[in-house]
Amino acid sequence: MIVVKTDYLEDDMLDSFTDLVLDVNEADGVSYTVPDDADFYALLYDDGSDEVFVPDELDPDELDPDGLVAAAALYEMGDTHEGKTVVELMAFTGPQYRRQGLFRILLESLEEELSQFSVRFALYEGAGNAAALKSIGAAYDHDEIMMALLPGEENSFGVPELKVDISTETTDDGETEGTVTTPCGECYFRVYADRAYIYGILTYESSQRKGYAAAMLKKVFSYLRENGTYTFTLEVSTENIPAVRLYEKLGFVTTEKLSYYYMQEN
Repeated sequence: MIVVKTDYLEDDMLDSFTDLVLDVNEADGVSYTVPDDADFYALLYDDGSDEVFVPDELDPDELDPDGLVAAAALYEMGDTHEGKTVVELMAFTGPQYRRQGLFRILLESLEEELSQFSVRFALYEGAGNAAALKSIGAAYDHDEIMMALLPGEENSFGVPELKVDISTETTDDGETEGTVTTPCGECYFRVYADRAYIYGILTYESSQRKGYAAAMLKKVFSYLRENGTYTFTLEVSTENIPAVRLYEKLGFVTTEKLSYYYMQEN
């Protein structure tokens, strides 16, 4: 077994990773997206050996594209959990290679990289790998839902006037990241083609329950539509009832449910 650790996927690696994710989606009836924008990766290739080898350097051309049996993608998040920065870890094992300890091999190979972080996993509702997470010491924390506002579905209702400042920058991969600031709150967004993911939505305590969150989001929708964005998505905890109700009032509908687990300290 060869574990390749890298912060960049070569074309053949990305193709193999894409095939792996599609196989998992088909087998489990889920819809994980290919994590092609992660901060770090660990890829497990079967080279016919029972020994696990983590090379310091490796020519990607030496890897068998059909040999990828499991992989993990790491995202460093902006939030914290129990005093540590959160890293969200997405792991995939080929359906025909499950129950062979490959997930544990990946985690052990990443022990140094993960030691300073709080490690989080997100599972789609109905996914069958919760038992695997519990077996390596992860504990359930909470549920979140993915919500989408589709073209033409925004509800029309009055909101307070609000001064909004929106600044954007282009990432290395050519996508757009935006920061939205107002006297009453702030949020962030990232644009993927004609879709925007909105996150970090915050209304300051003194401005809550006065319609300012809706006013801020409506300004964001208008700004992004002028620049060719038509679909908006966000994620919210099922425990945040006021936020869920606000997004539903705006016209968002629930598309997916995710369960979050955290690795426990030894």
